[in-house]
Amino acid sequence: MGWIYSGLEHQELGRDYSDRELFARVFRGVKPYKKPFALIALMVLLSTIINLTTPLILANVLVNLGKGTEVTETILLGGVLYLGLYILMFIGYYIMNWAMALLVPDYMVDLRSGVFDKIQEQDLKFFDKRRSGKLTSRVGADAAEVGGMVMLLATFSGNLLLVGITFIILYILSPALALVTLIIVPFIIAFTWFFRRIARRLSRNYRQTIASVNAAMAESIEGIQVAKSYGRERETVERFERVNNENYRAGLRQGTAMEFIFPTLDLFFIIGLFIIIRIGGVWAINGENNLSVASLYLFILYLGRFFFPLMQLSTFYSQIQAGFAAYERILEVEDSLPEVYANPEGKQLDSVKGDIKFQGVFFAYKANEYILENFTLHIKAGEKIAIVGHTGAGKTTLANLIARFYEFQDGKILIDDTNIRDLNLKSYRKNLGIVQQEPFLFSGTVEENIRYGNHTATIQEINDALSAVHATEFISYLPDGLKTDVGERGNRLSTGQRQLICFARAILANPKILILDEATSAIDAYTEAVIQDALEVLFNHRTSVVIAHRLSTIVNSDRIIVMDKGKISEEGSHDELMLQAGKYKELYETYFRHQAIETINIKNP
Repeated sequence: MGWIYSGLEHQELGRDYSDRELFARVFRGVKPYKKPFALIALMVLLSTIINLTTPLILANVLVNLGKGTEVTETILLGGVLYLGLYILMFIGYYIMNWAMALLVPDYMVDLRSGVFDKIQEQDLKFFDKRRSGKLTSRVGADAAEVGGMVMLLATFSGNLLLVGITFIILYILSPALALVTLIIVPFIIAFTWFFRRIARRLSRNYRQTIASVNAAMAESIEGIQVAKSYGRERETVERFERVNNENYRAGLRQGTAMEFIFPTLDLFFIIGLFIIIRIGGVWAINGENNLSVASLYLFILYLGRFFFPLMQLSTFYSQIQAGFAAYERILEVEDSLPEVYANPEGKQLDSVKGDIKFQGVFFAYKANEYILENFTLHIKAGEKIAIVGHTGAGKTTLANLIARFYEFQDGKILIDDTNIRDLNLKSYRKNLGIVQQEPFLFSGTVEENIRYGNHTATIQEINDALSAVHATEFISYLPDGLKTDVGERGNRLSTGQRQLICFARAILANPKILILDEATSAIDAYTEAVIQDALEVLFNHRTSVVIAHRLSTIVNSDRIIVMDKGKISEEGSHDELMLQAGKYKELYETYFRHQAIETINIKNP
């Protein structure tokens, strides 16, 4: 069975948490559930007492039969006691499982909520490093695995108690045989200690492949249109099958390895039983060490109650490693600290003017690969600036830093002369309105998505926002108007319709600082020209930062900033920059020139 262990040398051997730390974190998590935990402990104690009592009843029946006592009376009395105890045990198991049903689901709900809340706290750098499907598995499969581990922990004390008390009974029955029994215990412990590392690695690998399956599934669904447009459905299926087969192989290795432990432990028990019968039988026949046949029989009955929970405790440690592997992945999220500090005690900006200053800012997405170096820019309150440049020039980076999506490495960003790091992040972002290149809508109705910008808005205010972006007409054609369900990610609407809703959402939020990141690229030239007036209303009396490749959006800006490799190469009005005959004119000739005629024709049909 050496194939079970193949590939382990390629697995990551490092561990972020010791077993002691993980145990402590798990028990800290179940503290709020003291009552069901106490009830489980009480029922475990009851079942332990019953387990230890039943062999005495059987031994008593045999002893009395040997003395010639009435057979029927002895069997009847013993049977009634035996049945009564097992009915009591059944009731105890039912109560224990009921308490378990209270404990584990509640714990899992809180665990998932905690992980989900922690994910929401992270900045965008966190998500840049992790695929959405793998994060989903933290909330789903990993949390379920940890829930199973809590169930194991809840029954751990009962098995430990049973092993301890049973050994005391064995020692009372025959100290010599009890010491002989202990010969097997070190072999069980050594085997378990060796196996725990393998179980931990195999389980971690299995969890990773589950996350990869989730990620591949999510990616294939999100990219289904691209796959179909290029006729690559078969390749997508084959890629998923590779990931799925890796998960199958990892699961097979884990399952086979976990099942391998039980026959091995049974073998230890059989060896121990053979030794006890061989040695104890000789002693009982010869009357050595004060051991009778009845005592040997009772010893053998209790021997099963000693080895069975001991083997469960041994497998428990291997099984618990599967839970620990999942819990470590959850803790990776729970213990992650966002680089962007939310600063809940920071300055509240109730009346933002929108003055923005970059002072000697250094920023890199990856260490030492700077996008901005010693970058300086002043955007005056109420000013509308357009940022243009080739792909990778740093345009979106500026927008991300203004929105505080990423942490810059050095320098200062001032909002109304206050360091952006000193601001309460939540209150600051309430003054921001962001419309991105790819319009995103949440599952729900049109109204719910627009109201996302201002949940207290009235229907009249929503209609005014829709009217401002000329979206009223297409809304009227929807089957349920504002109550129409947009579908997942808004897929029941066209890209342009989704973008218009995003504009309406921004208008309803009434932000002091507006960021449009290629926001008009999803709208056709005619629709953009139609809503130009609405955009001007949106730009009015607020600081506006517009990243665009559309001339109509750029030409009316107060100032145009030309970015090149993270630096400002030129700035000025459209006419001023055209006279300079520099980078902007090159961009104009490449991207904008043909749009000038389109805009004129649309505005003057």
